[in-house]
Amino acid sequence: MFKIICYQVSEDEVTQFEALNKDGYDLEFVTEELTMQNLVTAQGANAILLADNAPVNREMLTQLAAWGIKYVFTRTAICDYLDFDAADYLNQVISRIPVTASQASLAEKIAISFANFKAVLTTGEPTNEIYA
Repeated sequence: MFKIICYQVSEDEVTQFEALNKDGYDLEFVTEELTMQNLVTAQGANAILLADNAPVNREMLTQLAAWGIKYVFTRTAICDYLDFDAADYLNQVISRIPVTASQASLAEKIAISFANFKAVLTTGEPTNEIYA
């Protein structure tokens, strides 16, 4: 089963994630943003889904890659807080959603994120912009 660790998920968002999980991903929710201090929470996952602009640097991506995590997706439109050069070097896929908070509801952003994961599993590439 494809396991996704979702970061910065509040309690009231969990039901939306679960309702939109039509493909049966194994979801784990972390209320905090991804940091070096809690990076271990990603161990055992196939992918991570970020929600905000907490920096994800080369050291973090290297550890994720060592754990076999190839997919780093965001549910935001802006993702310049990710180290694209490191992701490219590590052969990781980074994808975002092409809409901002003012253009889409949380449910729509989650649905787009899940569509990206489904596309990766079936075609090897997300439906939205690939950065690395």
